[in-house]
Amino acid sequence: EASTSRVAIISMMEGTVEVQKSGGKKIIKGFNGMSLNQGDIVTTGKESSVVLKFSNGTSEDDTLILESSAKVTFSKLSNKSGTITKVSMLKGKAWVDVKSIKNKDDEFVLETPTASMGVRGTNFFVGVDPNTGLPTLAVLSGNVNVTGSSNNTGQYNVYPASALTVGGQDQLQMIPIDNQILAQMLNSTSGEVMAAILESAQKIISENQKLMNQFSTTTFPTEI
Repeated sequence: EASTSRVAIISMMEGTVEVQKSGGKKIIKGFNGMSLNQGDIVTTGKESSVVLKFSNGTSEDDTLILESSAKVTFSKLSNKSGTITKVSMLKGKAWVDVKSIKNKDDEFVLETPTASMGVRGTNFFVGVDPNTGLPTLAVLSGNVNVTGSSNNTGQYNVYPASALTVGGQDQLQMIPIDNQILAQMLNSTSGEVMAAILESAQKIISENQKLMNQFSTTTFPTEI
């Protein structure tokens, strides 16, 4: 059982980080190097942040950086049949860097109260409104497949330079990322997230260039 368990490690934190272990009621303070397991709940306080590294046995660990006033639950962490990571985000903002998607058995899913986001090797922002549970997603590289809740079962593939919002009645809306949206995403962003973006900048540019090359070499049938 232990050999197939996937864990998250607190690699860096700022301010107040609280952890409720699976099946328990006691709230404990997080600390650098703390291991988090399936079913654990992590909450950040005001003006706080935490960098979580999902260990998969290689240097290519996935990263989830939670901003202030965020709350997540690790729904599923497993290495038994592929690398499986499911995180339920109830509120707050996060930066996500997924590297573990290598084959069809690998899975990284971020769930919000109104939408589920399946990731295919990606850098993206996500925010969940604490009052409505409605998320906003902005993709910088890779691909995120978004499925609405039971009120809206539609699916969207969100590609780089695209943002998706879920409005009233769970209506999914795709919009391009412009300077205003980018400014809103970066507003009050922690130093850890800014550092992660800068660190990933070259990889993001390289992946997007590769995607553009694929599109440019794709031939489409013409109508006769």
